[in-house]
Amino acid sequence: MARAAGTDAIRYFDGVVSVAELDDLSTRFAAALVARGFERGDRVALYLQNIPQFVVAVVGTWKAGGIVVPVNPMLRPRELAYVLADSGASVLVARDHLVPSHPVDVVITTSALDLQSRNDDRAFAGVERNRRDDTEDMLTIIGSTDPGEQGCDVAPGASVEPDELIDFCRARMAAYKYPRIVELVDELPKTATGKILRRELRNPT
Repeated sequence: MARAAGTDAIRYFDGVVSVAELDDLSTRFAAALVARGFERGDRVALYLQNIPQFVVAVVGTWKAGGIVVPVNPMLRPRELAYVLADSGASVLVARDHLVPSHPVDVVITTSALDLQSRNDDRAFAGVERNRRDDTEDMLTIIGSTDPGEQGCDVAPGASVEPDELIDFCRARMAAYKYPRIVELVDELPKTATGKILRRELRNPT
């Protein structure tokens, strides 16, 4: 991957994922799996259509030493449940609107709206984000896996809303890097040298 880092690996509408970005995304996905108890030889079922996240999940699963179980996204819930049980998959990655009852330990969902910004009605008419509370968002866990949650300072007296910060980052960062959730605090916890204490951000008192 290093020899072709700047080459386009995936083109998805107006979104482009380079080889270097695919390497980074898949490494973060692998780390997220391991952080959730995934072990070498475990199976990840991919209940996805042809979207970039499929490739990210495949490469990330391999990096974590896992086995990919591709699942036809046209399967009905009962058929999916059979495949999951028969394969022994411990993780399911699925489009957020496709998740039925599931006999797996970890469910990670994603949206066809991610990794692009055109939102062309010819392809995405009626598509909305619809993540269930008992699942985790794929790009969120990738973004929050090493190097961890990020913090920034706002100039004293400035007024900013979470949505404004998200829009600002979205316009300047790769699709998988900009934050999906922003929490405003009065002051960032820092060390004496000014380094942000991310552990305290993740576990506020």
